[in-house]
Amino acid sequence: MYHEGTTAGFSALVAFLPEDGIGIAVLANLQGTPLVQVIAQTALDQLLGLESVNWNEEAKGAYLQQAKLAQELTVFNADMREQGTAPSHELAAYAGTYVHPLYGTISVSLEGETLKAKYDWAQFALRHWHYDTFVGEIDTMGRLQIPLQFQTDLNGQIHEARVSLDPFSSQNLVAFVREKKLKSDLAPSLVGKYLVSGMELEVKATDGALLLAVPGQKVYTLSPDGETSFTIQGLAGYRVEFAPAEGKIVFRQPNGTFSGERVREGATP
Repeated sequence: MYHEGTTAGFSALVAFLPEDGIGIAVLANLQGTPLVQVIAQTALDQLLGLESVNWNEEAKGAYLQQAKLAQELTVFNADMREQGTAPSHELAAYAGTYVHPLYGTISVSLEGETLKAKYDWAQFALRHWHYDTFVGEIDTMGRLQIPLQFQTDLNGQIHEARVSLDPFSSQNLVAFVREKKLKSDLAPSLVGKYLVSGMELEVKATDGALLLAVPGQKVYTLSPDGETSFTIQGLAGYRVEFAPAEGKIVFRQPNGTFSGERVREGATP
């Protein structure tokens, strides 16, 4: 009795020889790897006292054939591509860390004018396909295409990256949720006093969080939903966006958008 299978990120093989009292299970944290077959077949040869076979070499030949086939495969049909589309956001808005409780972390960064993704050992550039879908290529069994489809929340902010971990299918995408943490090295560039519509507000940092102090109101906590953009806890539909290099702040509220600038030390509001 013998069965093997593979899925996104994992491979497994189980062999059972009841008359010989032998059972083998091989698990690997890599999709489609021939290693599970090599280990199982080598172990069976030794346990049954059979003539040794170089199963690794056998698997290598099959692997090279599969790699050649993979060069000719794509999960994307060019006829289905919507021409003339563009990403819904500036490329910098897609940069961030996306997390899945089982499959780990995908990091997306902007290098020059190119988005690049890193997942475990694989690093690859992302090429725009259409709308908010990008395509990367990795070399594992030859050239394999990896689609990333970015999703927005109700506020229009990028909050999720859906990824196909099966190189032979663009279905059943796995959702990696954007990590929302205030970067400790970014906080000092955001704190300070700002003048908005004649009112002086203050942004403070404490215990890894940003606080917003508004005259005559309670102190609000700012929740990250982008590198320099935040929602205001307790106020539905209210957002704060910073441009630290220019010392600017923007409030987006149900009753309008209000901009302000940092108050320089010693300046009179």
